[in-house]
Amino acid sequence: MEEITISKKLFGDKTDFVIYDAPEEFAKDIVEEVYTEALRLQKIFNVYDSESELSELKKEKLFQMNF
Repeated sequence: MEEITISKKLFGDKTDFVIYDAPEEFAKDIVEEVYTEALRLQKIFNVYDSESELSELKKEKLFQMNF
């Protein structure tokens, strides 16, 4: 079984994407699609980014609790 590993930075750390039994160019394309989606999700769920959707929800909830 042939294995292709591509590393990318995600959520502040290195993430390994491992593809098995696929041509190298196809594996690279797949990883780029998955990485693009992961970056989209990171923008939503990143608790360390004050502009993320999750952080905005947290701010809104704290604001509501103060009333």
